[in-house]
Amino acid sequence: MRIKTCTKCGKEKTINNFTESKSTKDRLRNWCKGCFSLYDKERYETAPRPYNKGKALVRYWPGSTSEQAFDNYSNLLELQGGLCAICGKAESAKDKFNKIKTLNVDHNHITGEVRGLLCEKCNKGLGFFDDDIVKLNVVIAYLKR
Repeated sequence: MRIKTCTKCGKEKTINNFTESKSTKDRLRNWCKGCFSLYDKERYETAPRPYNKGKALVRYWPGSTSEQAFDNYSNLLELQGGLCAICGKAESAKDKFNKIKTLNVDHNHITGEVRGLLCEKCNKGLGFFDDDIVKLNVVIAYLKR
């Protein structure tokens, strides 16, 4: 059984307590899973919200800063009353820190135009049908039977 010492907590642990890393000699991170998880959670909770969300949103509003993209998202969220544009419900899916996720930005994959904000279920549903109106009409006909 191989043992490695975590450089964060200083404890010796078996290698199954470390995740893989391409940048270290032994191919394992220097911090154990527990220490890295605490660090990740702290970093996530202390970063300013516009930075956390805005950085990922820039791709939907090209040419905007993180703050501008976050403002665009916030304005759209307010217009929709904080609810999914399809089912009209609030998001219920949770992230790895057990916090409610934010609504997904739905966009036209060809033009890039933002259509609205969707909950995870509705967003995945559209994705499963490739945003194809013909396929969705077949589903509607099927449900009406």
